[in-house]
Amino acid sequence: GLQVYNVGVILIKMVYQLPNIPAPPATNAVPWQAVLGLLKVVPGRNEDSYLECSSLAEVLWADLLVCGALFCHWHALRQSGHLGDPGAICAKLQEDDDLQTEYQGGV
Repeated sequence: GLQVYNVGVILIKMVYQLPNIPAPPATNAVPWQAVLGLLKVVPGRNEDSYLECSSLAEVLWADLLVCGALFCHWHALRQSGHLGDPGAICAKLQEDDDLQTEYQGGV
């Protein structure tokens, strides 16, 4: 649930940052993009604008790093069995407890 939400938000942010999506006109108020931390890719940008970057790599490196970290976290959860069927996990834990009880009783 939460990982899908995080990846979805990052995907929407990446699409917004593409240069072919037009930026809203500048006003004197604080733009909503600044509040959300969104940057635009504008080739040949104005150096005074803090909401524009000149390359896609300059904008997306942090988003791609977070996506990579989320994927590694999901993979670790999947490999450790934490994303499996809760009933199967409980049965495995019960089986381990039963084996340990047998071992301690037999000694």
